[in-house]
Amino acid sequence: LQASLGLELCFEKGEIRFHNPQLPGFVEEIRITGLALGDASASFRLRRRGRHTEVAVIARRGDIGIKITE
Repeated sequence: LQASLGLELCFEKGEIRFHNPQLPGFVEEIRITGLALGDASASFRLRRRGRHTEVAVIARRGDIGIKITE
């Protein structure tokens, strides 16, 4: 799942990154709650939109960057 979402935790820059996220064909939506990076964390909802995957930030705690690229 990490590879299909292009999920990377960059501790040096304090960022959670999604690069060209794609859900598997049999999954319409997933939620990731409390993904921690150091003392900070974030929660996400990922939803299929045609051939693309939409990433929504549901919650954020602490000093954390979120980067989404295609």
